[in-house]
Amino acid sequence: MALRFAILGALAHKPSSGYDLVKQFDQTFNYVWWASHGAVYTELQKLERDGLVEPGESGSRGRIQYRVTDTGVRALQDWLRAPAARKPRDEMVLRVFQLWLLDPEEAADYLDGLADAHAERLAEYERREAVAELDPDRPAAFYNLLALRAGIATEKAVGAWARESAAEVRRLGPRAVLPDSGGGS
Repeated sequence: MALRFAILGALAHKPSSGYDLVKQFDQTFNYVWWASHGAVYTELQKLERDGLVEPGESGSRGRIQYRVTDTGVRALQDWLRAPAARKPRDEMVLRVFQLWLLDPEEAADYLDGLADAHAERLAEYERREAVAELDPDRPAAFYNLLALRAGIATEKAVGAWARESAAEVRRLGPRAVLPDSGGGS
């Protein structure tokens, strides 16, 4: 459901073709809400069917430029005013629950790998923040920066947690697993 609102928000900011939306997802939204190219195109068709977006003129290479309708803007505003649904589906944390099945050094290596991945994303976010430009005529830029800063805070916190956890697993060594526990705790 959130994919529809990500697309509506992008189109409210700037009319775009499906191709342009996919590129925008690859450069921004996919850091927080991954969507395949096919999912973006499929959702765009549903939004048109529901009257939330409409096709406009053909742009370069015959690509149809979509724009959000007034109904689409109202739907997006209603969604923004409602509390965010919290239905966590975090594969990383799900894997951590199962690390007791690995040798402690493998588990620590996995956690170090997580820390490295978060450090890479943190560096990318910090590069983006350094070149971010605020323009009073483009209020979306300010909120994009706020979202980017949320990503920076998240990457710092999760990266630090992963490094600390890897160190703790190494410190505990064999005591970090419960042999013959029949399912862990």
